[in-house]
Amino acid sequence: MAYRSQPSRLHRKIPAPYYIVTPDYKEGSSGIQCLHYLCHALNLEGAKAFIVGAQHTHPDLHTPLLTDEIRQLHMAHNLQPIAVYPEIVSGNPLSLSTCVRYMLNKEGVIAGNKISPNPNDLFFYYRSRFYDPSYPGDYLELPMHDTALFNQNEEQERTIDLLYINRVPIELVGFEQLPKNIKVLSVKNPLPLTELAAVLKKARVMYSYESSGTCWLALFCGCPVVALSVPGYEKLAILPADAEALGDCVALNDDEKSLKKSKKNSKKLLKKYLEAESIFWQQLQVFIDKTQSSAELKSQSNYTKYSEIITTITLAEEYQARGDAQGAIHFYRHWLKNSSSENDWIIQFNLGVLLRDTGDISGAQKAFQAVLMQKPNFSQAKTALTLNSYSLMKE
Repeated sequence: MAYRSQPSRLHRKIPAPYYIVTPDYKEGSSGIQCLHYLCHALNLEGAKAFIVGAQHTHPDLHTPLLTDEIRQLHMAHNLQPIAVYPEIVSGNPLSLSTCVRYMLNKEGVIAGNKISPNPNDLFFYYRSRFYDPSYPGDYLELPMHDTALFNQNEEQERTIDLLYINRVPIELVGFEQLPKNIKVLSVKNPLPLTELAAVLKKARVMYSYESSGTCWLALFCGCPVVALSVPGYEKLAILPADAEALGDCVALNDDEKSLKKSKKNSKKLLKKYLEAESIFWQQLQVFIDKTQSSAELKSQSNYTKYSEIITTITLAEEYQARGDAQGAIHFYRHWLKNSSSENDWIIQFNLGVLLRDTGDISGAQKAFQAVLMQKPNFSQAKTALTLNSYSLMKE
């Protein structure tokens, strides 16, 4: 294959460009920010990533807009663009062969739509709470919040009580149960990030009916967050999985003991968040490896060569979509037993991932070793083998 994961980040080639579908950059939307920062991060890594569907971007981010001239240039060089769709997009409006579904929320929660993916679409999830076993995939947890702006000021007097509200109708809010003179933070009337940071640093507490990036920002600023819920909108509320991701910083009521615990744990959360960036760059490498390999497989010049592999993967994914992981494992093993393809390392790698995800670490180890016998420089298999070895040591 033409694409290789090379040791040097300075000289590696990432041929297939990325077309990331997103609205205009908006400070009040974590989802939109995430898509723009993904474009920025890919370009920092040496890829060619472009924004589609927006006219306005952030001046400090490397997020070029896709033009007709650029698209035609890619076609002239026979490049295979990769579409990146958030979960609010249905189908494949760009009509590209390689599609990524970046799940920034659960299907249908934001826009009420069905994503209607193709069987070979690649799935990446922004948070563990959004993971859908019907669509197996990887995590891409992008930490785009600016901790140089959102941090704690111990000397700041806290006198404001806040209520964050976005998708829950304001008429359903039980204001009688909340502090008097509470200040409402709303996406309908967004504050510039500098003003939002100043408000959060003055806040005694923030109540929220929904899980949001604003909850993270409040905690970064040392403002305790109290989780609320309203009937009919429970799917938006902060769940136990969210509370765990937030370092047990979210309070379930506003008594003094709970608020003190939230504030105390928020300091640990900020440290954890800063550490998460190194994990993100590793996840982004998996993203690049998988998407570039998929684009290579689907390119016109190589489609015939890999058609048998693509068909095999498609059939195995149908087993997975039905929740039959063992059926997919059996299918891959049967194919490998009866195949003499020079590209069976691709199937070996998929088998290894399935075995790892179902708890068969030893079986996964053998599969990844078989991959490296054919493709010694395949970095994704190297990484998986290293992580597997660590898991076996702990057993």
